[in-house]
Amino acid sequence: MNISKIGALSFLFISCVAHAQLKSDLTFESVPYGAKIFYGEKEVGRTPLKQTYTSTAAETKQGEAFPSFTAVWPSGARLTKSSRIPLPGGPIILHFQRPDDWANLYLDLAHAETVNAGDPARVAQAQAATASAREPARATQAQVPQLNTDLTFVSVPSGAMIYDGQKALGSTPIRQIHTSSGAQTRLGEAAFQLTVVWPSGARSTETVRFPLTAAQRTISFSRPIDAPNLHLDLAHAETVDSKQHASIAQAQAQQASIAQAQAEQTANRAAGWSFLGELLGTVVKARQEARQAPIAPTLPPMPRPPLDITCSTMGNTTNCRER
Repeated sequence: MNISKIGALSFLFISCVAHAQLKSDLTFESVPYGAKIFYGEKEVGRTPLKQTYTSTAAETKQGEAFPSFTAVWPSGARLTKSSRIPLPGGPIILHFQRPDDWANLYLDLAHAETVNAGDPARVAQAQAATASAREPARATQAQVPQLNTDLTFVSVPSGAMIYDGQKALGSTPIRQIHTSSGAQTRLGEAAFQLTVVWPSGARSTETVRFPLTAAQRTISFSRPIDAPNLHLDLAHAETVDSKQHASIAQAQAQQASIAQAQAEQTANRAAGWSFLGELLGTVVKARQEARQAPIAPTLPPMPRPPLDITCSTMGNTTNCRER
């Protein structure tokens, strides 16, 4: 075999290895259960469902895939979402929450009772939700209150980016207010899928579930143990923690400054009231002294004596004079 053929075979072997198909284990979940999952036009199965995703050559080269899956419930409600899948990876949970603005929720809840037949707790939960949804669906949805839950996301190490699908929520530690949908309020819990990515490239995708009864909840993510370059994430976490401590110190200083200003304002207000009190006391005292002072008697005017006037006339002229 000549050298040119050996080189061609080597290049072909390297290309095949570089673009080999990679697999990731996927688990599909939905609320309520029993939704059909479609990949394009192909039906994959019904939730809960486990499948293996096989990458294309381009996805293998990129090291991740962004396939789109569609969940369709018996009522006709549907939801399409793209998910980030690391290659290779797994197990990865893909969660689908039924849109709250679709009618006939009770049909999907009733179907979920049959799907959950092997789980008594979920059967009871689905039956309770079905009973509350059998009235006119849209009228009931309009009356269901929204519940707020204060969520705090933390990670070990700190400084990981949180993704909800393609949307970045922020870097840990981070706080978010979750407002429940009507379906979540009826089921009494919320669930969604989050992907956590550290600066080194380490990542973890988890389905977060929490009851809506708690006003506050902390959700923690741990870095995969087998992910390389841990030192990069630890160094980044050190800067994040130092900035957080500086922010806390700055906030405490601002609170102290505000408290001092409020104290000075209170002292000035008290001094002002004291001045007004003294001024009022001075006025009252002056009035009292004026009332108690003796009043000088007023003498009547002296009467004038009557005038003695003599008048004389000479021709057309009359002259008068006082004697």
